[in-house]
Amino acid sequence: MYEFPYAGTQGKINDVFFLAIEGAAEEMLFVIHSMQSPKSWDTKSDIYDVSVIRHQGGILIRDQKLSRFFDLGGDLVDTQGKSTYLYPYKDKKSVEGAVRSALFRAINSSTKIMGTVQEKTFLYAGDSEPALQDPKKAYLIKGDQVTLADSMAGWCKILYQGKAKLITRWAQCKSIVFAEN
Repeated sequence: MYEFPYAGTQGKINDVFFLAIEGAAEEMLFVIHSMQSPKSWDTKSDIYDVSVIRHQGGILIRDQKLSRFFDLGGDLVDTQGKSTYLYPYKDKKSVEGAVRSALFRAINSSTKIMGTVQEKTFLYAGDSEPALQDPKKAYLIKGDQVTLADSMAGWCKILYQGKAKLITRWAQCKSIVFAEN
């Protein structure tokens, strides 16, 4: 049995639908869930999460790898009220677009994929997830080439070959176009 995330606030199921996934024998079930953001959290929207569920051996099992790709999140703003991050998977259309993307296919198949930065993009530290409190001292510029290491909730962990060393950081995926393999 799977329990949806709980933050002590009201939650709801926003949408439930099946989608075909490249390489999967059967369609998978997608559940978009949201909950009100607790007052102590820094988000300026509801918190959303997407669970991907597959049928295996007569039972439904949450696919950990694909669910982690969507993960959970809410919209963030800086101290001046300027938007700094929008959780990208709030509805069926955005999830369908993600499933058709080169980024999703690379994560699903665990294959290497290259990307090109499309705009000035700030980099964040963090091992298994981005550390959003990390000061924005480092950034990439339009045209920089990166390799994908991981992705979750609209964030991409990327590898960038700097002049002196290989840099591993998190950046917002929306700022990178990934090549079709």
